[in-house]
Amino acid sequence: MASGAQLKEEVAQLRLISDTFNAKFIDTDQEVAKIKAHCESLEPKFAKYDQMASTWKPQVEAILEEHNVGHKAMIEEQAKTLAQLRGLYEITDKTLSETNAKLMELERRSVGPQSDAASRMAFEKKWQLTRPKDMEAGTFSGKDEEWPKWKEEMEDYIESVHPGLKVALTAMAKTSSEVTQQSLVSHDPPFGREEWALSESLFVLLKRKTSIEARNVVMCVERMNGFEAWRLLTGRFEAGTGIRRMKEIAELNALQNKRCKNAAETSLILLEVDRRKRLIEEIGGQVPSNYTLVNVLWVAMDPGTKSHVSGKLDAAEVQYPELKQAIMKHISLVGATSGAGKPSTAMDIGSISSVTDAGVEPSFDAPSGGNEWPNTDEAGWSIDEEGYPVEGYFDGQFNFVEGGGKGKGFSGAC
Repeated sequence: MASGAQLKEEVAQLRLISDTFNAKFIDTDQEVAKIKAHCESLEPKFAKYDQMASTWKPQVEAILEEHNVGHKAMIEEQAKTLAQLRGLYEITDKTLSETNAKLMELERRSVGPQSDAASRMAFEKKWQLTRPKDMEAGTFSGKDEEWPKWKEEMEDYIESVHPGLKVALTAMAKTSSEVTQQSLVSHDPPFGREEWALSESLFVLLKRKTSIEARNVVMCVERMNGFEAWRLLTGRFEAGTGIRRMKEIAELNALQNKRCKNAAETSLILLEVDRRKRLIEEIGGQVPSNYTLVNVLWVAMDPGTKSHVSGKLDAAEVQYPELKQAIMKHISLVGATSGAGKPSTAMDIGSISSVTDAGVEPSFDAPSGGNEWPNTDEAGWSIDEEGYPVEGYFDGQFNFVEGGGKGKGFSGAC
């Protein structure tokens, strides 16, 4: 049994624990009282908020109702508009189908009785019934010099028969692989079945307008592929055109090696430059540049003409037409003032000295007949050693005769 001392000690501990809990309970009661007081102070605010919510609720409900009504009306209006557009589309589609059917019937009647498939193909081709016979190209045999002109005439004829087909031909000629319907459709810009439907007619046209080597090239492809035939023709003969063009340009530049001794030879050079320029333009491609033409003339012309032209034109800025006109005027003036009535010696380009000829140096001797070259000013009039005009007149053959006029003709000073 426990002794009395132990019991007292246990009782004291229990009393201590009880006092501790009592103290905590007192603190808790105080906190609860504070919270209760705070809640009581918030009750007026809650009542005020409830009153405000009861006031706002009708307004919010009215706004929501108005929004819903407006949104519903807008949806109904859009649905109505969409239905109207669908109806218009159906009417338009039906009208278009009826129109196409009428056009096909008219086409069938215009070309005479034939099967429906043939009528449909004729309608899709849209090949004009009246072809411009006066524009038809001639027959191309395969000569390189005939290719540029024949190609241009053929493209113009095809374009007049079917506008827009020339663009497709040019585009397909640049492709590196066989032309098919897929390559036409996938090209940029794309072409449609309307162009492809013309492939057979194009083949027949090319076969009819070619012969010998060119016809062999056309017959290498299938009958249905006229675009491929055109591509092969272009690849075969366009290269020859490029070679001819390079040859003509090289011969034009070679004229710079010529050294004219007088105005007559300069006239020959001028004619030859114009001839080469025209040939290059006919071959096709870019025309010779202004720099090339001016440089050839400026280097090859005789000293007298060069001196005359240099005083009037700037070699760095002059255009070929201006230089050509100035040279022609000077040549005409020199011919009129230096025995134009006398027979001239026939010459050609080969007779003009060249800096590349072995042992040949440009010579500027006086012309045959013993007469010295007359001294002239920039205008071409005769002058003496001191630079003063020489008095004289033109005889009946426009030969300048020194001395008084004697009523023989125009005065040299006029």
